[in-house]
Amino acid sequence: MNRVDPRNLSVRDLRDELRELEESWMETLLRGSDNDLDDHAVRTRELEEEFDRRARGDAPPQGDAAAEQAPSGSEGDAEQAPQARSGPEAVAE
Repeated sequence: MNRVDPRNLSVRDLRDELRELEESWMETLLRGSDNDLDDHAVRTRELEEEFDRRARGDAPPQGDAAAEQAPSGSEGDAEQAPQARSGPEAVAE
C-alpha cells in the first residue's frame, strides 16, 4: 500500500489521518482480516510516533532529504511541523 510518509504530512493532514484511523478501528477489529489489523496497527504507530516527535519539537531524522522539504500542497506555514528551537526563547514558551 502506498502511503505518504508521516514526516511529509501537514499538521492538519496528520491529525485528520489519526482521527480517521481512530474512527475505523472498531470496524477493522470486527470485520478486518489479520492483514487489515496489522496494516491498521502499523499506520497508527507511524502517525503517533510522528505526532509525538513534533510535540517534543524534535527535528526529523538526519539524512532524509524528503522529510526536510515542505510537503507539496500544504496549506501554508501554519500547517507546517513546529521547528525545534534552542536557547532561552524555547523555554519561555
